[in-house]
Amino acid sequence: MAWYGRRRSGEPRVGARAVVVGLGISMFGVLAIQTSTAVRVGINASRESMDGVAANLANFSSGVTGWSFGFGRNAEDEAKISELEARVRDLQRWKDLAETMALRMERYEKLLDLVGETQGQSVTARVVAEENGPFAATRIANAGAANGVREGFAVVNENGLVGRVIRVGEYTSRILLLTDFSSR
Repeated sequence: MAWYGRRRSGEPRVGARAVVVGLGISMFGVLAIQTSTAVRVGINASRESMDGVAANLANFSSGVTGWSFGFGRNAEDEAKISELEARVRDLQRWKDLAETMALRMERYEKLLDLVGETQGQSVTARVVAEENGPFAATRIANAGAANGVREGFAVVNENGLVGRVIRVGEYTSRILLLTDFSSR
């Protein structure tokens, strides 16, 4: 037969049986001792003295369960979490609405054959009025060829188209306004 450890396989386990029998005898002994009145009086005295200690430990442990140590949740955290979850749901609804509106706008543009706005190069400049120029309504801008301005560029402000660039210097340019009656 094969050997496993110190015993041969198939041999009875004497140690396991001895442990079970020993536990049974010790349980019988404990039960017999507890039925004795002298032992019971001693156990009751020690039990009464331990009740106070056990009560203190129970009070302490119930207080510790309320502590979170940064890992648990309390009522304030629960309220904040529920508020944030409500905000997330609200923002998700707005996001869905925005995506729906973008799709609708895209379909309308396709249906109407609209061309989207072109985003070309832009230059920001300050403008001053010019009184004695060849045209009645021109302006001088403080941006020129060094800034990328070229003749024919459109001039736009927050209200829309204003005019076009007619002359370009190194650092300045002349703008002819749409409202100039002498340029027609």
